[in-house]
Amino acid sequence: MKRGFTLLELSFVIVVIGLLVGAAVIADNLITNSRAVQVVRELQQYNLALGQFYRVHRFLPGDLPNATAMWGTVTGDCDYVAGTGTETCDGDGDGTVDFTGSTGWEHESFRMWEQLYFARFIETEYTGAPTTSCTAGIYCITPGETLPRTSYGRDTIFYFSYIQGYWSWTWRNHDTHAFMIGAPNNQQTAGYEGMWHGKALTPQQAYSMDLKLDDEDPYTGKITNMRNTGSSAYAPNCTVGTEGVDAVYDVETTSRECVLVIDAKIN
Repeated sequence: MKRGFTLLELSFVIVVIGLLVGAAVIADNLITNSRAVQVVRELQQYNLALGQFYRVHRFLPGDLPNATAMWGTVTGDCDYVAGTGTETCDGDGDGTVDFTGSTGWEHESFRMWEQLYFARFIETEYTGAPTTSCTAGIYCITPGETLPRTSYGRDTIFYFSYIQGYWSWTWRNHDTHAFMIGAPNNQQTAGYEGMWHGKALTPQQAYSMDLKLDDEDPYTGKITNMRNTGSSAYAPNCTVGTEGVDAVYDVETTSRECVLVIDAKIN
């Protein structure tokens, strides 16, 4: 006759299952924290490289007005043509690394990465220009080629530019240079496919980064989620609650929903 499980045996099985589930959660948290630590180190390295470049050249990379005198001139439109060898483009020397087309210096946010490499302040070479094989034209990115990848994943990237506090998506009351952690935008508004502000991080990853470097609030401090609602709803599912009031990262959501904006500290 077959014997069923005793209450003690069932209790033991339940305890073992609980331990296994707990171990899996702990392991996942350790991986998340480990990646956050790696990305923090990457940010620190890029901040250091920017500061070193500035001390040598008195301009930030990309904004350098005499870059072509040192490295040669790209043949073609600076906004989307990659150079050969060390060919690059001049910046306008206004003290900011721009990405907006209204100034005519859209290329600065891309040229800065190649110029950091030319000056030997980073180890990886980048094209200095966006790709043109998507609907967003000059702003299209290829992780690891046009912009550096982050340790969060092969398609997550660092973007860098000057942002102004009044822009609706920044949640800033001040103008600053900032890093953005994004991905090729394949999930959002038509016409913006391939741009840098695609959803890159899970809310837990974003929270972990904010907790380590700032105040863990998604809409205050030096690290914020890109705007949640309104005309610039880039990452609407990253947080829950009311923006600027009681919003928190929606850590129960496991899909990638967040795009972080991180103030740069250029020494």
